[in-house]
Order: sequence, then structure tokens, then C-alpha cells
Amino acid sequence: MTGGTEQSLITQSMFWPVLLPEQKLAMDRQFFFEEQVQGLGAITHIRFNIIPDGGVSRLRLWGRLSDKKA
Repeated sequence: MTGGTEQSLITQSMFWPVLLPEQKLAMDRQFFFEEQVQGLGAITHIRFNIIPDGGVSRLRLWGRLSDKKA
């Protein structure tokens, strides 16, 4: 996605494909989803939903730069 405003990005993100289904998480633990996302191809943006409202102290995403269009 290129150009646009922050609000248009937020609005368009409502229609992005789901990369991972909802996951049950627990406090004081690390979770890795490498196997689930390996075949997805290039990804340019991430929307992270916290359901129900809660807190996440850190979200770390790793990847490699790609010349391919997402």
C-alpha cells in the first residue's frame, strides 16, 4: 500500500486478509508462529488485535526485505 492518510490505512486494514487466526495467549510467555506464516509471501503491514481488551508489553516481528510486491 502506498500513499494515503493514516485514517485511510486504518479503514482499509479492516478488509485485510487474516494472517493468523485468534490465538489463546498467556502472561509471562513467549509465542512463536514461524511455521504458520512461512508460506504467506511478502507482508507490508500488520494489524494486531487484542481481544478482549488486554495488554501486551512487547510485540516483535522479524522478517527479511523483499523485492517482490506484496
